[in-house]
Amino acid sequence: MSYKLTEEQVAFIDASLTGGSIACQAGAGAAKTTTLIEIDKAKPKYEKGYYAAYNRSIAAEAKSKFTRKTFASTVHSLAFRAVGIKFKHRLNGPRVTAKQTAAILGVNGGVSFGEGHDFGPVKIALLAMGTVTKFCYSDDPVITSRHVPFVPGTEKFFNELAEIVAPYAAKAWDDLIREDGRLRFQHDVYLKLWALGNPTIPGDFIMLDEAQDANPVVEGLIKRQDAQIIMVGDSAQQIYAWRGAQDAMSRFNADHRVTLSQSFRFGQAVADEANKWLELLNAPLRLKGFSEIPSEIVPLEAPKAILCRTNATVVAEALHAQQDDKRAAIVGGTTEIRMFAEAAQDLMSNKGTNHPDLTGFKTWGDVQEYVQDDAGSDLKVFVNLIDNYGVQTVMDVANKAVDEKYADVIVSTAHKAKGREWDSVKIAPDFREPVNEDGTPSDPVKSECNLAYVAVTRAKLQLDRGSLGWVDSYIEQRPVEKSIPRGIRIARERRIKEQQS
Repeated sequence: MSYKLTEEQVAFIDASLTGGSIACQAGAGAAKTTTLIEIDKAKPKYEKGYYAAYNRSIAAEAKSKFTRKTFASTVHSLAFRAVGIKFKHRLNGPRVTAKQTAAILGVNGGVSFGEGHDFGPVKIALLAMGTVTKFCYSDDPVITSRHVPFVPGTEKFFNELAEIVAPYAAKAWDDLIREDGRLRFQHDVYLKLWALGNPTIPGDFIMLDEAQDANPVVEGLIKRQDAQIIMVGDSAQQIYAWRGAQDAMSRFNADHRVTLSQSFRFGQAVADEANKWLELLNAPLRLKGFSEIPSEIVPLEAPKAILCRTNATVVAEALHAQQDDKRAAIVGGTTEIRMFAEAAQDLMSNKGTNHPDLTGFKTWGDVQEYVQDDAGSDLKVFVNLIDNYGVQTVMDVANKAVDEKYADVIVSTAHKAKGREWDSVKIAPDFREPVNEDGTPSDPVKSECNLAYVAVTRAKLQLDRGSLGWVDSYIEQRPVEKSIPRGIRIARERRIKEQQS
């Protein structure tokens, strides 16, 4: 390390030497991985450790830094060596079309719920496979109808639809766990299959990184180990709840709770901005900026990165950059953008679509009508983008996107920017201030505050707050007794009730 250990880091290391379980809240850029490496060094030589990394790149970097007594990998990697290797031929097998999936599952007929809500064999088969994916993320032992993913536009009949889909999902699971199965095989399948066997992870101490976004299947697996459990993460950065991730630390009955609040990514100006969101979240820590980094909050005309709330705004920002003769890179690639544009084209041609967000609609007009209601707000920006620019323009934006190393500007959703950092960051216009139906300011919800916190903490030197500047007026105007936004209070009260039950 190029700097002296902070008092918080020393306290974390000391707690690890007691052998008791630990939950560490580590703020953005607070050197959590570096501290875990110091813990590894401080542990007795006879103790073996395991570091569960969030992804392969983090695991690869950690392997070169941990001592020989601690093994670093993703949990998927452990599962592959134990179970997944038997299914390697299926991972590399030919693609299975949706029509073939329906035939394998024996979906011979469809179902209609009226008003153009028709679900043919292909749509039911795709929903069944989505159900299996949701089951794989869970810590549940069997598939039930509650694992069926919600389909926009099906509010009135979703429960009935779920009961139809669930048996096909169970049949799909039976196929997937056979070495001679025919369905498309995913990495999450062998992880789930391995976890169902209650395996033992070798190690006297186990360190789970990014614990705030651990899938329930991983959380349950780690908690069941007969070892010292050290969970590290930042609850304020929990942004994958929509796909089943849960904050493992909030439910972890740890012997020690510690924090890392000194950020080494940015200076005090960005830390102050981050702390506004931590205050709204009633988070257990406030960040301290690094004195050697001269961060500033300034308007930016040419930022290195633009962070958006939605994929639709990513397209819009990339389009604007391309119109200004700038080379734009889109983080995570353009597959999702292409798929949505192609689905929109199919609906415009009255062909229907199997796109997961649009499969509940028969025509593009149905989608346009749906987004006028609050329930369809997440789709509205993308729908407006298609309506305003046309399918071909959206496809052209995707085709003109360049690799990041050649880009003048990098455009990303805040979700895909997690774990990344840039010298200068501009927040796009789609992080809108929450308002009530009468136009008055309303309380922000927890998930939006989490995403805002992630977005502003990607900047190292310069941050343009853009559409997140409304946080100042909200903090100034809220009553003193309203220390926690209503949406966040409700979520916390619900979590407490669940823990008690």
